[in-house]
Amino acid sequence: METLQDLRDEYQREGVGTLLRELLAKIVWSTVRQYPPAEYSMYDSWDQSACEDVLNDWIAERLWGRADLHAMLSSAPAVAQFRAALTTSLRQYITNKRRRSVASNLYKRVRLLLRSDSRFRSDGAASLGSEQRWTLVANKSSSPSKLPLGNLVEIASELTDDQLQVVRYGPFSQKLSPILREPKLLDFLSHLLGRADASLTLSTILDVMRSRFSLPIEEHTELDENIPSPKPNPAEEAVRAVAARSVVSRLSLEDANILAAYFKSGGNFSETARECSCTVDRAREIVHRAFAAICECSESEDDARSIMNVVESLLIQFGDNHAMPASN
Repeated sequence: METLQDLRDEYQREGVGTLLRELLAKIVWSTVRQYPPAEYSMYDSWDQSACEDVLNDWIAERLWGRADLHAMLSSAPAVAQFRAALTTSLRQYITNKRRRSVASNLYKRVRLLLRSDSRFRSDGAASLGSEQRWTLVANKSSSPSKLPLGNLVEIASELTDDQLQVVRYGPFSQKLSPILREPKLLDFLSHLLGRADASLTLSTILDVMRSRFSLPIEEHTELDENIPSPKPNPAEEAVRAVAARSVVSRLSLEDANILAAYFKSGGNFSETARECSCTVDRAREIVHRAFAAICECSESEDDARSIMNVVESLLIQFGDNHAMPASN
């Protein structure tokens, strides 16, 4: 049986070599079968081709592409913890892939509804693409909206989840979450375009929906500190540390300062804007973008909370030391 040092030596020599690839393949095979293939596999099964695709994409996008494998190899104290960290990483990857399919499904439904319902009309050159602009037939103006994304999200949030009867299925559901069923999706689009009183591109509408409905995955601007969080095991802590450094490494110096100020202010956007000499919309945009990145690395709300705490610690450290934390 390979030791952790064997795996590290191989990684130093050739990256993902025979030993590491065999280990990763075993983890894929033992993990994916816990997820319904009809929902999580493009082949509707977990055969050899499907597992190989998951393995290759996981390596390319996370383990190699984000240097997560290097970080886990460096921090794991033993093979067991290394395997556990890899399994957690794979679970996050599989779950996020499916959640992105929820957003894709919603995109298709929105496009179909805009094109088929007589209450909406397209504006500008005929196109089926995401930059086609749409408005209500009843709107006085059909010019492009000048409202920033933050204001559009505020308009979208005027209708509560209860009013829209938002539907979210569990992670192991056999069906994709519809988020909004057809009548409520129509209500939502009518409200958004009506209050904007201008045309919006399909791309902008979907950006609004991603923020409003936390797509592709659960995302919360404010987290309830009263919810208890079980202490993670070392493998989970290692994966979350890697994820946090990945998020921080993607921030520019200006963005890092804004996010750090947001944390120090206790989540006050106005105070953050004053501290960083920027607009409230700019502060909100940076914070929401960072939280979306955190959630992209998370498998659950508790996971996102833990990663956010590490990100906050890294940014505070960055502010004290005047040096951007580097990704492992």
